[in-house]
Amino acid sequence: MKKLALAVVALTVIFICSALMNFGTFKIPQSGWKPLGDASFYVDLGESRGVRCVYVFLSDEQRVCFDLYAGAPGSWKRVGKLDKSGDFCSWEKVNVRRETRFLKFEFQDSAGEIGEILVVSDDGKKIGVQAIISLNETNESLSHLIDEQDVATPPITQKYGTYFDEIYFVRTAWEHLHFEEPFEWTHPPLSKLIIAFGILSFGMCSFAWRFPGLLAAVALIPLMLFFGRRLFGSSFAGLLCAFLITFDFMHFTMARLATGEIFILFFTTLMFFLFFQYFDEAFERGGGDVVAAHGSLSKSALRSLFLSVIVFGLAFSTKWNTAYSFAAVLVLLVLTLLKGAFGREVTFTVVAGLLVAALIYMLSYVPYMLAGHGFYDVLRLQHSMYVYHATLTATHPFSSPWWSWWLMTKPLWLYFNDLNGKVSTIVCMGNPMIWWASIPFMIMTLIRLVRSRFSDKVSVFITIPFFLQWLPYAFISRCLFIYHFISNIPFMIFATVYWLNWLCVGPSHPSLRRLGKVFVAAFLIAVVAFFVTFYPIISGIPVSPEYREALRWFEYKEETKAWLGWVFVSIPLRSYFRHLLPTI
Repeated sequence: MKKLALAVVALTVIFICSALMNFGTFKIPQSGWKPLGDASFYVDLGESRGVRCVYVFLSDEQRVCFDLYAGAPGSWKRVGKLDKSGDFCSWEKVNVRRETRFLKFEFQDSAGEIGEILVVSDDGKKIGVQAIISLNETNESLSHLIDEQDVATPPITQKYGTYFDEIYFVRTAWEHLHFEEPFEWTHPPLSKLIIAFGILSFGMCSFAWRFPGLLAAVALIPLMLFFGRRLFGSSFAGLLCAFLITFDFMHFTMARLATGEIFILFFTTLMFFLFFQYFDEAFERGGGDVVAAHGSLSKSALRSLFLSVIVFGLAFSTKWNTAYSFAAVLVLLVLTLLKGAFGREVTFTVVAGLLVAALIYMLSYVPYMLAGHGFYDVLRLQHSMYVYHATLTATHPFSSPWWSWWLMTKPLWLYFNDLNGKVSTIVCMGNPMIWWASIPFMIMTLIRLVRSRFSDKVSVFITIPFFLQWLPYAFISRCLFIYHFISNIPFMIFATVYWLNWLCVGPSHPSLRRLGKVFVAAFLIAVVAFFVTFYPIISGIPVSPEYREALRWFEYKEETKAWLGWVFVSIPLRSYFRHLLPTI
């Protein structure tokens, strides 16, 4: 037991250390400046310097539009333009690539606040601004554009501000803290409230809004250990589960992105873990056949079932698509009822849990109501949320069909920044060694389920949640992304560990067991090797473009999408169901 604890601590430390690199900062610009009308000014760098680019910090979501000029007073040459709106606490870059002492900014129709301006030299160093001179207004706050030059150090990556959907979640978390009208309303508020707790604890900075997600990801490592040990009845199998979740790419990437997905992964995994405490006892009471129960369930089993339903309330308060996870729980629940007559006490426990879950869901809207809304507004908002997702027709260049997620034919690029010879990228995908290896292992587990006629407890618990959390997306027509697959990561790991553990202890011949252990060791080494190899492109660490391109493996084509989509699900069936199962 001591060795097991030390191993989990070691895995946790490895994950934390790798996740904290390029993770976030404790500083973002606090003071700012807003242009008045068509404002203009120029900055003096003190001497002529080779300027690569200029970064501006957009403090709010309002439009910022300006032309950038290089040269000198009376002799300006336009070198770039920025026109952005909808961002929140993010750095935007305007390339200059010119030798100059002065840089002039001319604003048009701008209402957004700028927190700071950073000038970067050709060699990637920060150039100190010596003076800032207004051309058409007297505004003392203009100095706020250069009064916090220490908040960021080139290269400017996602470490220093929001990226991808953080611009919506972080903004809404901030609005909840100030009891303002929330911008992001298309998902339930719990994930934004959890992010707000980070901001409340550490202040408004990127470390703060990502810290709760990191905690959830760290907690998943021991949770997977306990889950695997209970599921397989083996401490070694539990350790394998913890090992694989530690080095999975999507678990790592979403731990560093302040959105709802990492909380979905944590809550659904915890829900299934608690449910298994009930399922394990109920399944065994039935003896694997449809027979009457032998006595009542224990209080601990019913308590675990009750808590599992409550945790579903937390998951559902994060995103509605966790209903697919709960549907899997209900199917497993029905199987246990068929195997044992526990109907009355189980029904009472589930109903009680759902009442608490509903209360949790409503309580998550308290900040929304404190912003001036009543209970009826909350009810109307639920309808608006459904209509939004059911009728969404927007497209995205990195969206992907449901069947492609397991194969990872089209990863999601969350972040990209050209750093003059190097690139900083963050890609959302799984560890290929884990995800691709899980395909044959899951098929073998499914075969085991069929051959056992649903009497093999482990294969039942692995395959039913996996497919019920995935296949409903086949009937959804709206834009989908690979991160919708995130709740299936534990079950891919369980299917893999099911057979890796068997290779170590299952074969009767000693030489076969030794060979199995060698295979398992090689597999785990390969998992770590893939993590190390892909680490720069899942963490935003700057690398050469050649390194990034060398890690591509698929050339995605629309013809492939159409053909495989037809293979996986018929067009008439898809058309019938697509409005019934919106992904939320």
